[in-house]
Amino acid sequence: MKKGLLIVNEFIKKKKERFIALYEELESAFSNNNIKLDVMTNCEALIIINDKEKPDYDFVLFWDKDVNLAYHLENLGYKVFNSARAIELCDDKAKTALALEKSDLLLPKTIIAPFTFTNNPFIESDLSFLDNVIDELSLPLILKESFGSFGEQVYLIHNKEELINKVLEISPKPMLFQEFVASSIGMDIRIEVVGDKALGAVKRESLNNDFRSNVLQGGKMSKVEVNDDFYNAAVKACQIIGLDFAGVDILIGKNGEPIFCEINSNVHFKTFYKTTGINLASEIVKYIVNKI
Repeated sequence: MKKGLLIVNEFIKKKKERFIALYEELESAFSNNNIKLDVMTNCEALIIINDKEKPDYDFVLFWDKDVNLAYHLENLGYKVFNSARAIELCDDKAKTALALEKSDLLLPKTIIAPFTFTNNPFIESDLSFLDNVIDELSLPLILKESFGSFGEQVYLIHNKEELINKVLEISPKPMLFQEFVASSIGMDIRIEVVGDKALGAVKRESLNNDFRSNVLQGGKMSKVEVNDDFYNAAVKACQIIGLDFAGVDILIGKNGEPIFCEINSNVHFKTFYKTTGINLASEIVKYIVNKI
């Protein structure tokens, strides 16, 4: 019997039940294919897995964002899905934008906030660079923390005062500014990808007039058919970043064209399964079995 290791985060408290249900779904999917999947937190793995005491696993399914641990496991010779580099590019929205900016994918115009050294240097600055941000992107615009999930670190900015206040509030966390795609307000397309195949798509829509479409921000999810441009954009984004599997969020342009928004290396696929009947866990199992 083959044996795999599922890495999860030790410190998840919020929405913990959702994560546990997801882990159990993955364990069940691998068990159905005669593969034992051990579950280990990033704290346990960091201490236990080393050169002197290296457990025998055929692969590691890395359902976390502890990138340094993922690199460590790769250095020890494990096959890690997704790779450390791919997770790193996904987790940092600025790095995602940089990885994709030379492609022919349609992207919102993006400006990455300047790097700083001290705790909150923006307080000591006149923030004149924000005038250039507004001139380039116009208002309203989107401000995103570089690290965040579930739409919780994304803000719609309507005026300069609001922009200044939010920058000062967030600093010194890294952040970026993006063009607001008004044609897709409160709505986007989530496409699940495994390997080089787009498995299906859902439409996410806000039910409370929020500009974000995330289900955990009050949105709903419904199965949708989209044209090949959307599927091709999702697959291409995954290929460029080097992902084995991912959930890709696509905005809808004013002419119905796909505009890349974000990409997620470890998605919560339970709602997607209930909506579409597509079992992402089973597809991931098939993919990994073929790779090992």
